Amino acid sequence: MNSTAPERRRLAEGPFASVEACPCGVLHVSLGPLTLRLRADVVESIWLTLGEALARVTPLPHDPRFGVARAQRPS
Repeated sequence: MNSTAPERRRLAEGPFASVEACPCGVLHVSLGPLTLRLRADVVESIWLTLGEALARVTPLPHDPRFGVARAQRPS
């Protein structure tokens, strides 16, 4: 039997995570050696939850993608 895994398309990659799309519609979110296979709506919900948590962190951490510290949220 000759089976091949569906080819995934890389959507984004950062220093700690990457996201690939599968033809079946599932997103593969990799964090180091851990890969989560999630629907897009679940990834969006996680993104919103993490964004809310980060907005409450004072001061916000340095963003290595842009080489500058992120703006602090007003008190």
